[in-house]
Amino acid sequence: MRCSALLLAVLAFGAALRGQEPALQELAPLRVLSLNAWHGGKRVEDGQAKLLAAIRAARADVVGLQEARAGLPFFLAQELGWDLVAKDDQSVAILSRHPVVARHARTKNDAGLGARLRVREEPPAEIEVFVAHLDYDPYGPYQAHFDRAPLEAILEAQRQNQLAEIEDLLLAMRPALAQRDAVPVVLMGDLNTPSHLDWTAACRSRNAGYVIEWPVTHAIERAGFVDVFRSRHPDPLAEPGTTWSPVVRANEGRIEPQDRIDYVFYTGDGARLARAEHLVLGTPQPEPDHAANEWPTDHVAVLAELALELPCSPQRNAERTRLELASSSVRAGEPLVARFSGTAGVARGWIGIWPAPAFPEAVPATRWSYLHGSQVARDERGPAEGNLRFATGADPEQPLPPGEYFAWLLANDRDEALAPPQRFQVLPRRAPSELARPRDRLRVLVWNLWHGGREDGEAGFVRALEILRAADPDVALLVETYGSGQRIAAALDLHLAMPTPADNLALLSRWPFAEVWELGERFHGLGGVIDVPGFGPLALVDVWLSYAAEIWEEGSRARCSPTEMLAQHERSALADLDALLRPLRRRLAERAPLPVLLGGDFNSMSHEDYVESARSQYGEPIAWPATRRLVELGFGDAWRAVHPGVDRAADRTWSPRFPRQEQDRIDFLFWRGERLVPRAARRIDRHPEGFPSDHAALVFELELRR
Repeated sequence: MRCSALLLAVLAFGAALRGQEPALQELAPLRVLSLNAWHGGKRVEDGQAKLLAAIRAARADVVGLQEARAGLPFFLAQELGWDLVAKDDQSVAILSRHPVVARHARTKNDAGLGARLRVREEPPAEIEVFVAHLDYDPYGPYQAHFDRAPLEAILEAQRQNQLAEIEDLLLAMRPALAQRDAVPVVLMGDLNTPSHLDWTAACRSRNAGYVIEWPVTHAIERAGFVDVFRSRHPDPLAEPGTTWSPVVRANEGRIEPQDRIDYVFYTGDGARLARAEHLVLGTPQPEPDHAANEWPTDHVAVLAELALELPCSPQRNAERTRLELASSSVRAGEPLVARFSGTAGVARGWIGIWPAPAFPEAVPATRWSYLHGSQVARDERGPAEGNLRFATGADPEQPLPPGEYFAWLLANDRDEALAPPQRFQVLPRRAPSELARPRDRLRVLVWNLWHGGREDGEAGFVRALEILRAADPDVALLVETYGSGQRIAAALDLHLAMPTPADNLALLSRWPFAEVWELGERFHGLGGVIDVPGFGPLALVDVWLSYAAEIWEEGSRARCSPTEMLAQHERSALADLDALLRPLRRRLAERAPLPVLLGGDFNSMSHEDYVESARSQYGEPIAWPATRRLVELGFGDAWRAVHPGVDRAADRTWSPRFPRQEQDRIDFLFWRGERLVPRAARRIDRHPEGFPSDHAALVFELELRR
């Protein structure tokens, strides 16, 4: 989103008085989840898969795990494609959709762990996140309910144990807390202690007659943190907020004390609490009947949604550590090229490869190498950046046969993750064929699959695959690919560029990807470069642009003027397009003159459709800004080049599934480069058993001039 005009005016006035200060920029809400995994998910059937389902159900962006044992953090990081910060014994861990730019040292008794996350790349904006799991022994509620211990004895036990651990963590957090107004700080976890906000005089009867100023939460409050749940639900009598325990109800014949011991806290002027709630899936059965529970843990999870409004250009804290693969798929016999950066100062950094679904801690790596390129350890720190090449195929010593794999960037001779895992395929060797021959035509498919093609279940995916096979593209730009990219690439025998299996965008090609580009927000832009025999390098760019308001429902446009619709699209589709064009233009400038194909789901119409000559079809002419921007940059609309006459019924890509909605052309392929010439374009919007997507597929034939 953009900085509001009022906010910018206020900041400008203040800057005149105080000197120049950075503007503020509102970011997408951040959803933070604190989750105790109960022995790594091993206490219920399929517990790790159920924990993954819980994270997805929460739509979390950052997860603080406790009791993260049995390789759970690595399993979750692989499935989500997220960054991971974990302790050696994995009792606490941080999983983040956003990149980690700094990792903080562990604290007393390994009770705490922290990381700095970049929630926006351009302009850069960051937050600090810490997770804690404090000692459970002695447990204060047991001392009160079971032992009837004196108040001072309970407090002294807290001071010696849980308070000592949290004070050490707060001490480690001081550098972060000193800059909290520019970089908000989140603290979450299982503290194994109640809150001083809950054991009040009003709640005395529920708390064994005690009123206790529990020192751990008091210390956190004194450090300036806000307890998100109690902030939203201030009455502990009406809303106790119990997190311990949905399954532990008895204790050696006694009633287990129920209490709130799991928390999310935040501090900093750049964060504002939007939502705070507890999360449990299904109806957990208490012990000993818990094994089949849908909810895989003995704690309730705590979920907070924070609205972030951060300086537009804070000073960068650190260079992001990255692991990237030159291609998401290689043929057996072709090298896998792994690129790493941001590793300056890393001791004994290494890259390991595991066959899916295995992960670090579960089994030894199938292939591995230190970052300096050998398997012999060196005392000096590794390189700050570089490439490693891994042979594929039937290597006699370290085979990497056809199959699916994960590559991990790790540190310190241990399974200490430094970057999100990268998934890739080794495909069988291709028999010599016409693929190596010079090409004079290229077939390109553009299609939004609608939830990975699985909106109608597996049957829908099968129909989508049949359509893709029949189209037989040389290149495909897919949108809403979620979880289907690997299967499609394998079925069509194509190379895949898709940073993580769960990503929105995917590029497929008959030829390997020499480069893969993340263009701003990965959800909106993905690029790559292929080398077409006889033609040379060709850049591919896949996009999904957002929309600010629903204007396709029947009758919706009667309530929205063209001026309002244009303003909405400038805030949404055009803003997304401009954000990805900035890095794309830098990439293309380095490789000029590089031909480009750019396509996808624009969620916006074309200024070449809403013209005066088509007023009877579309109404008032509208200069839709996204397509206009591309034409201004020298791109051509491939569909309109082949079909110059506007025909709303024949042109439309939205929507085969919703014929009563406004029908429009919102999916496009644009080209730039004199050696690319669109020659044919057709639409696919039917299947004998029902079309599986809400978008039509587009298939183009382009002449390749040498």
